[in-house]
Amino acid sequence: MILGGVISDLLGWRAAFMIVGAPGLLLALFLFAFLKEPRRVIKSATSAGAVTSPALTLRKAVAEVASSRAYRYLAVAGCFSAFLTYGKSMWQAVLFIRIHGLSAGQTGVWLGAAAGAGGALGMLLGGYFADRLGPQRPSLILAAPVIGTLVSIPFSLAGYMHPDWRIALLLLLLPFVTTSMHYGPAFSCVQRLVRPAARAMAAALMLFAINLIGLGLGPLLFGILSDAIRPWAGDQSVRWVLSGAALVGIVPALFFWLAGRHLGRELRLATPAPAVPTEKRGRRTI
Repeated sequence: MILGGVISDLLGWRAAFMIVGAPGLLLALFLFAFLKEPRRVIKSATSAGAVTSPALTLRKAVAEVASSRAYRYLAVAGCFSAFLTYGKSMWQAVLFIRIHGLSAGQTGVWLGAAAGAGGALGMLLGGYFADRLGPQRPSLILAAPVIGTLVSIPFSLAGYMHPDWRIALLLLLLPFVTTSMHYGPAFSCVQRLVRPAARAMAAALMLFAINLIGLGLGPLLFGILSDAIRPWAGDQSVRWVLSGAALVGIVPALFFWLAGRHLGRELRLATPAPAVPTEKRGRRTI
């Protein structure tokens, strides 16, 4: 956001897209040249030694992932969170440009710094609270995302409606933190709810849904709604759409809570029992 805004002010928005996108092409060439394909078999340690077994087929992996109720609730919560996050991240910039009169560069610097710092802090705090609360009560692993999402609602509403952009930015700083708390707990739960052979598919399905629904539909529907109410709301339409999105934050909070209700039982079933050590005496094993 910072680089895009500054480059847009200096060289124009087309140049900003090309300059910011160029490193992706270099990364793609690097991965093509140096990143090897993963192994096609999965090794599992047994008492007899390392044994290879075929990887799960796509159908079996998807079936195992879909059989987890906690995973399904997490997927819905993640999609709604991404839908709101991606939609708001794009149209918050429009709010600061259209309503508060900032340039693209100013918006990129201030909003990018606040969102970047707040989001990074939120991810760290979400993981910290999950590690502290989860071992005693697995249902509390997702407590931070639930509480954080609910806490963000009134601060987001106040930030979108405040006439001073500086105070608005300060009010939005807390939602930047609290709405990012779900990343660590959610994806760690996704990995623990299935067998190791299905973990890659579990993460892939989650990211597929988040990108398709969140990144694909979030900014689009926010813009459609803004255009729809513009005849009576005028330039304030983006402010009303963002305020409505803040209220919808109760939906992902609900599904994170529902996922937490099933985490304890499903994590116990998914976690293998610890191996019992053997004691050798001479040539016999007891």
